[in-house]
Amino acid sequence: VTHQDIPFDKLVERTQPTRDRHTPPLIQTVFTGGNVTGIADRPVPLHTATMRPMSIVPGTAKFDLTVHAEVGTDTVGVFFSYACDLYEPGTVADLADSYRALVAAVLADPDRPLSTVEAVTEAQRERLTAVSTGRRPSTGRAARRPEAADGPDRVGGRATEVGRPAAGTNGRWAGDLGCVPRLVADAARRHPDVTAIVDGAGALTYRELDEWSNHLAHHLLRHGARPDHPVAVSLPPGAPAITAMLAVLKAGAAYLPIDPTAPTARRHHLITHSGVTILITDDPENTDTPPGVVALAPRRLDAPAPAAPRVDIHPEQLAYVIHTSGSTGTPKGVMVAHHALANLVRWHLDTYPSGPGEHHGQIASLGFDAAVWEIWPALVSGATLHVADPADRLDPAALHDWMQRRGLTVAFVPTPIAEAILRLPTPATTSLRTLLTGGDALTTRPSARTPYALVNHYGPTEAAVVATAGAVHPDGVHRPDLGTPIDGARVHLLDADLRLVPPGAPGELCIAGEGLARGYLGRPGQTAERFLPDPYGPPGSRLYRTGDLCRLRTDGTLEFLGRTDEQIAINGYRIEPGEI
Repeated sequence: VTHQDIPFDKLVERTQPTRDRHTPPLIQTVFTGGNVTGIADRPVPLHTATMRPMSIVPGTAKFDLTVHAEVGTDTVGVFFSYACDLYEPGTVADLADSYRALVAAVLADPDRPLSTVEAVTEAQRERLTAVSTGRRPSTGRAARRPEAADGPDRVGGRATEVGRPAAGTNGRWAGDLGCVPRLVADAARRHPDVTAIVDGAGALTYRELDEWSNHLAHHLLRHGARPDHPVAVSLPPGAPAITAMLAVLKAGAAYLPIDPTAPTARRHHLITHSGVTILITDDPENTDTPPGVVALAPRRLDAPAPAAPRVDIHPEQLAYVIHTSGSTGTPKGVMVAHHALANLVRWHLDTYPSGPGEHHGQIASLGFDAAVWEIWPALVSGATLHVADPADRLDPAALHDWMQRRGLTVAFVPTPIAEAILRLPTPATTSLRTLLTGGDALTTRPSARTPYALVNHYGPTEAAVVATAGAVHPDGVHRPDLGTPIDGARVHLLDADLRLVPPGAPGELCIAGEGLARGYLGRPGQTAERFLPDPYGPPGSRLYRTGDLCRLRTDGTLEFLGRTDEQIAINGYRIEPGEI
């Protein structure tokens, strides 16, 4: 090759690249090779001296990463030199192991296409499988409250690890993994006079919540509510909306939340394209209601009913349908079954123990899947759910003040709002123990004086809200990670051909397990495109391709890198440019 012997220093001198003291000029990664056959195994006499090959550690990396291969008589030694401020030793060790696995695979089958080789050693495969099945590394500790003096790290006020059962539960939440409407009814029987929901209009006890939802459930059945068919709930956030959603579940149907303030065209589309025949709304006389849809007003019902309908609910039946932004320009409805919702509730109460006397926040829009996570674990446990005023939801200072006045102990706040709240002063006497966040890439860490634990979460609507969780410590050199899989979730990092990528390499985050949605309502083509057979799970299992790029860090946590497409997220909402 012409000019291949020109020294690199001379090349830099001639090209005169823009200098940056943090980055080597022109190139940052170098692969070199040298043939040392004949001198690698014996000393060479040189006049009155003897030359003997020696391995020299330079002490300073000339490039960010240099890989040098030395070819001996019957061996090849590969040496890695790297900048310590860019690479961790474990990362480079994984890179070396992956390179060795790649070379071994090629030598074993030289005619095999390189694109089909999986550069993963058996030891690495064991680590990747541990992450994929939700088993957590021992380093995944929860954040400690600054004022705690008893030693263990804390999540939800008890010694625990993120995603693990709390101490004293014998490895499992005390409730059965049953359907959510039955679990809420059980909570009402245990705590009938405890306040269930507080909104701007007043408060509702568990007895009142149970009886009013029973009455509406009977009413829904008389109007044709049935399993696997969505019933639209278009009500502002508050006790009536939550009561209506519970009634839909008790009737055996699936609720479909619709923001009553959304544009008429969007609301009309969600109703007509979802097969909805029943709409629960404040204004049943509204002329915008599509033909053939029965509109009901929950507050106009006559009297509460003490007994729920006798309806059998199978774990595979739909619990709810929530729409996300669609790449084709129209929203797509994600169908989530009861078993996925129950798994979310069980994991949450294992991780963040709750019950009467606990105060949860309901801050997310009902059309945002985070509202599912806010509402049902609180009502299953017998805690009190406080509904934020819509005017406060996007104002960090107003929301922070509201959380303090209400005495919230656990609250979810979308990432941008949470980052703003972290910068606000919080009294050390606050009742808030755990601030949950998610929906966007988290870049802010709590300070050492923050009097509550911050836990970052990740999960698409297609995986029942939460798939991974990780406590965020005040100290740390990296951007906060996505944590590790929650109980019941399996996570794989795969390439375009659904092969495992080596630790540290970018891969598409694919999710499987109990929380996986059934698919998209009325869109079999898009369902088949995103929900695929899981090559690493039990026979017949599926996975969901998220389109998110991540890598596995040496400590077993997941680092978010970006998207494989143009999708964006704003305040937790996933938005496709096509819909805009």
